[in-house]
Amino acid sequence: YNIGDALENSGNHSLAIDYYILGSNINPENEEFYFRLGFCFDRVGIYEKSIYNYQKYLDFNPFSENVWYNVGIIYNKIEDYQHSIEAYDYAIALDSSHYDALFNKANALANFEKHNESIKAYEEYLKIHPDSLTAKYYIGECFIQQKEFGKALEFFDLILSESPDFAEAFYGKAMV
Repeated sequence: YNIGDALENSGNHSLAIDYYILGSNINPENEEFYFRLGFCFDRVGIYEKSIYNYQKYLDFNPFSENVWYNVGIIYNKIEDYQHSIEAYDYAIALDSSHYDALFNKANALANFEKHNESIKAYEEYLKIHPDSLTAKYYIGECFIQQKEFGKALEFFDLILSESPDFAEAFYGKAMV
């Protein structure tokens, strides 16, 4: 584990994987190996193995909101939005203050073309972070996708009233 950890910290994720696998073969009851393998496989872009190892970790510790969050990120990377949303929901259920999971869930819902649900999730996020121009912008994008152009313009104008230099809001208006 220590060799894998040192390799991982130096950025050599591929070689760290080899040592974490060796360690997990010696001590398969140490869930930390599976967490590290999930992380390293993500870093080298082998997402199926990342998910597999995170799920093995969750067999030991199913109440880890951060691992559920990481699983959501990996599913999002492979464009499996349904599983991504489910993983974010678990993270939020385990820690209702996991705002990154809520924001990413909203993104995954938008990617899954569930724009009404996405807007609701972004609005929930804005209750906690009312100054998030990015969340407001994404709500505007959802309204564009729904062809509710007036509502989209309202959000882009709101953003520009708060931050006249927010270039994405000008882009959103141009899209409308």
